[in-house]
Amino acid sequence: MNNGIHAYVYNSRRHPVGVLAAVPSQDRPSEVVIGWSRCNNSAGDRFNKQLGVQIAYERSLKRSTTEVPLTMTPHYTAFYERATKYFKDRAVVV
Repeated sequence: MNNGIHAYVYNSRRHPVGVLAAVPSQDRPSEVVIGWSRCNNSAGDRFNKQLGVQIAYERSLKRSTTEVPLTMTPHYTAFYERATKYFKDRAVVV
């Protein structure tokens, strides 16, 4: 997982609630895939940084088609721009 980047997503109280991760695709090296994870606070879950990072990277590596939650959309857009700048020679897949 050291060849990718990730960022934590915080709620309005500045508590971490999710992770966005971008890694180069294993089957298409010219592409970068973004994955995400979000804690379900309404179900009583507590955010775990290690587990959040692991889930986000797994979703990106598996090219998960699960849609990003609406609450993470603004963060996703900013992270997409960051990944585009970081991986200059690769196309970031939405």
